[in-house]
Amino acid sequence: MVDNDAAVQDGPGASTDASTVQDAPGSSTDSSTGDVSSDGGGAAIKWHPGQYMSSGVYTELGNVDESSNPAGPEKASEISLVRSGPSQVLGWEGYYFWRSMENAEDTYDMSSAGSGLDADYAAITGYTSGSGSSAVYSSPRRMGIYILHTDYFNANPSARAVPNYLLDDATYGPIGPDGTHYGYWTTTGSAGSGTGSVVAFWRPLVEARYVALLSGLAKHVLPDGYTVDASPYVEWVKLFLESADSPELTTDSSYNVTEYLAQLEALNLAAASAFPHTNVVCTINWLDDPNDIVTLSDSLATHRSGSGGPDIAGYSSGQNFNDNGGIAGLTWGQMAYIGLLPPSSGNTWVTGGTDKRGVVPYLGTIQNTETVYNGSHNYTPADLFEQANATLKATHVAWQNVSGQTGSLAAANWLGTASSLATWSASTSGGVLAEVVNSTLATTACPSSYANGCNMSP
Repeated sequence: MVDNDAAVQDGPGASTDASTVQDAPGSSTDSSTGDVSSDGGGAAIKWHPGQYMSSGVYTELGNVDESSNPAGPEKASEISLVRSGPSQVLGWEGYYFWRSMENAEDTYDMSSAGSGLDADYAAITGYTSGSGSSAVYSSPRRMGIYILHTDYFNANPSARAVPNYLLDDATYGPIGPDGTHYGYWTTTGSAGSGTGSVVAFWRPLVEARYVALLSGLAKHVLPDGYTVDASPYVEWVKLFLESADSPELTTDSSYNVTEYLAQLEALNLAAASAFPHTNVVCTINWLDDPNDIVTLSDSLATHRSGSGGPDIAGYSSGQNFNDNGGIAGLTWGQMAYIGLLPPSSGNTWVTGGTDKRGVVPYLGTIQNTETVYNGSHNYTPADLFEQANATLKATHVAWQNVSGQTGSLAAANWLGTASSLATWSASTSGGVLAEVVNSTLATTACPSSYANGCNMSP
């Protein structure tokens, strides 16, 4: 039983309508048998390219929002705004600290006592009743899941980011800079180097727990009876916030950039295995050496991983230049993605690399650090869209929700100058929503690295 808004994907093990499966370029996949089974054999990847809202809420354990309210009312408001708004907004991307999903080992809590993911999924899809292929939805929109392993606002690892079982067990050591906890290190935060905290998943034993988290999330049964991986409405999972989140302030004896690079590649492979039907995204921006970024980016097609991340600056900032401050030009990851190579000197990258546009999907997040910046750099939605669309040829763009800006920065607001959807207009209010409605991404074809094609149902 379904509503009139959208068809519902067949349940695990069932066949799919041939018209909803798109072969990857050069693929010999038989589109009449697009697989949606749970074993991943011949699985087509869910594919609904376009523009989404990205949450402005970093969900803490207990489903706590940015204003320290339990039950996530700020998230609920965002989801309501998406569901009530224009159809060009395909869905919503939620941010979840690892600690909110798993604080005790192998206990994955998506309830309101944990991450609140189940409630968020039910809200964004409009799920009302039934299970699997009999599930009923009202005007469903899609969901992206962004897993956070870093807390930029607190050097205390137990505040938001790191699970207790990692912090309390010397197995996940060496001991951190606070002299008390394991499984973490300090990283760059809002107040500079060493003021944030990050899960130490460059350590093999810690990464093994992260891989277990991905497996547990993929198999988690949502309110409508689908697993996260099999759900027709979970479009992507972004694995970590930034590749640059490595140890800082004091030396972590367990950190080696070569080993960390190998760990990231292994993580991508494990994620693709855990989510055979879902886009998985390696958020690549920086590492210690730009050549390592090229190596990581070039491995994505083999590992069936997408590229993405924050730090999409405006087109006006340049297409092969970086000022090393993350506020102008492209990140190292973005330059590697479009086929540029590091220069022997200076900040202007050069041609000669492998262009992965159209081969590997780019699922980018435009954060409020790009639309609203405390210095002289703030980019208009039109400028940001042009960089995402024309330079990166992004397949999915998620815009972080911003409100409350005035004057020239009002353009950064989701609704521009309007106070509500009731008074908003795509032609006069401006803002991110107007850009989404008035602009269409050009790159929407199934990526050629998806050997078994793309599933566009429902």
